[in-house]
Amino acid sequence: TSAIADTGTSLVALPTPMTESIWAAIGATPNNDGSNLASIDCNAAAPDVVFTFSNTPYAVPSSAYILPNGNGNCITGFVGGNDPSSNDPSPPAIFGDVFLRVWYSHYDVSGRRVG
Repeated sequence: TSAIADTGTSLVALPTPMTESIWAAIGATPNNDGSNLASIDCNAAAPDVVFTFSNTPYAVPSSAYILPNGNGNCITGFVGGNDPSSNDPSPPAIFGDVFLRVWYSHYDVSGRRVG
């Protein structure tokens, strides 16, 4: 799966199966409202979620991905639904603010890489 670092995206958008695996690992409950979001206890002692790029692991702590939703409950910072379609058979994962607030990003335009 390819990936994009996007400061204009709040959450981390992933293919649904990947997101569902993360939700299960952190103890979140999928919302059944079509939002592709999941609820989680605001005080959950959830583990770090680790993404690996070019053999380098990047951990995102629960303090970065457990987000208040404004009504006294919390959601995860991981959204599903970024799935293959006939228009885009291999959509990239989108790493938004939930990830970028934790990891400093260097954009090397001439080298065509992010690190």
